[in-house]
Amino acid sequence: MSFISQRALVRLSKWTVCFGFLGLVLSAALPDASALELTPYGLIRTPQETDLVEQAQQQRQALVQTLKQLQSAYCRAEMLDEALAVREQIQRLENDVTPPLTTTPITPSGFPSTDPNSVHGEIGKTFFGQASANGRGSVWGSGPYTTDSSLSTAAVHSGWLKENETKMIQFTIVPGADSYSGTDQHGVTTSSWGSYPSGFKIEGAGEISPVLRERTPGDRIVAFVVGRKTGTVWGDGTYTNDSDLATAAVHAGIVNDGQPALVNVEFLPGQDRYGSANRYGIITSEYGNWPGSFRLTPFQVGVTPPAERTVPQ
Repeated sequence: MSFISQRALVRLSKWTVCFGFLGLVLSAALPDASALELTPYGLIRTPQETDLVEQAQQQRQALVQTLKQLQSAYCRAEMLDEALAVREQIQRLENDVTPPLTTTPITPSGFPSTDPNSVHGEIGKTFFGQASANGRGSVWGSGPYTTDSSLSTAAVHSGWLKENETKMIQFTIVPGADSYSGTDQHGVTTSSWGSYPSGFKIEGAGEISPVLRERTPGDRIVAFVVGRKTGTVWGDGTYTNDSDLATAAVHAGIVNDGQPALVNVEFLPGQDRYGSANRYGIITSEYGNWPGSFRLTPFQVGVTPPAERTVPQ
């Protein structure tokens, strides 16, 4: 995703006809910035990358000042629609976080986070991206959303992300539509748009690295895991709540080693005894009485988002 999206470039092409000198400024600023992708989490940079990021920030600030001049010119000419469109782009630039260069954002789970716009051509494929309810941005559509929409804001709008939450979002890239309708849901108002080449559907959201021992019997959550075989697990089907969740998910046959997935976690009372079993290359351990436990089931795409539920699921 460049500093100015495809949508913004369509608009700017009309503006620069009337403001040729501004077009020259923009074209000079865009080449260095266009290769940069905006991602909000887990940035790891070398000193050389840090220097380049600072240069990119300066270019973005200069671009914002240029757009503000353009906005003022439209206001003086009483061209309010154009002025509002420019203001929208200014807000997107000012609200975006510092862009990484050659790095991939890393979530607390250690799994790379994916932005829909970076995989806009992968029609039919499913990805995971970390999203925060506090990281708002522009959104077009109501599900599917255009792939240049903010994943975090779309997740709140869809009901999968609530205030102050940060989760891993499961989404699938879908073919583009002739039109995208904006709606007002869960405190988020999305915008309408015409034809766009690709979109994404949000299918679920999972907690990242949940602390299992803090849960009480009867609690149910959806968790994000990346399957592995290296953790310690006690039990067979019903596991102690200090067992490694990602390893238990492989042992339960829900995910493969290295596979990212959402899983349902149901918390149960403690058991008097936990058995041992060798499944899918993992040998779990036996244990006696332990005060808390859990069991896992696969997450099903199509379930109602938490914000839409009237009864617990």
